[in-house]
Amino acid sequence: MIELSVVNEEYKENYLNSYFETLNVSNDEPDWRLMIIRAMGFHDFVNCKSLLDMIDDREFVFNYKHDLEGKFEEMVTWFLNVKLGISPRPIPSFAPDNRVDLLGLYVVVERDGGYRSVTNDNLWPVIAKDMGYEYHDGEFMRIIYAMYLDVLVYYYRFKSVQEKVIDKEMIKEGECSLTGCMVVIPAKLNRQISMYKCMISGKFFQYKDIQANHTHS
Repeated sequence: MIELSVVNEEYKENYLNSYFETLNVSNDEPDWRLMIIRAMGFHDFVNCKSLLDMIDDREFVFNYKHDLEGKFEEMVTWFLNVKLGISPRPIPSFAPDNRVDLLGLYVVVERDGGYRSVTNDNLWPVIAKDMGYEYHDGEFMRIIYAMYLDVLVYYYRFKSVQEKVIDKEMIKEGECSLTGCMVVIPAKLNRQISMYKCMISGKFFQYKDIQANHTHS
């Protein structure tokens, strides 16, 4: 009578070991995160939001900064030229002596609380120093950020808030569908949603060079 343990051992030796050898698992396996970065294209703002969501992970930025720099500039170019229809600007932007790293600028400004916080706290000289420039280049950094990134960040935050509002409304509608209650959206929130829709359609929000000017449709 053949013992079960002997059969299992033979099965392991003759089949499983050879199977795992054919997998050829090694350090040469593709880096899927890098492949995702390189495959990303920009045809809608949802693509921009996906990249910005990824950049929220600072360790991810550190590990893939070289590839992210080019993809970030590609995103900024699409957003300004295609999404907003602004006349082409030189991307990447250039300082007197070297290139301005737009990804790096975005990261350090976000780290310090965003454009308005940095401006109110007069931190642009510190931002310039962190970017490898001198303190007196702070105003130059502010202008570069305003020209290339401010509206992008504003739109990104708006879309993030909009998604949260929609998610909350869907949850409320789901709860009320079970209880049979009626959902009433507050007038203030309703006006905000209407304003956001106007902004997306371009009837309310217009971008002119460095600043965003608001006009009534």
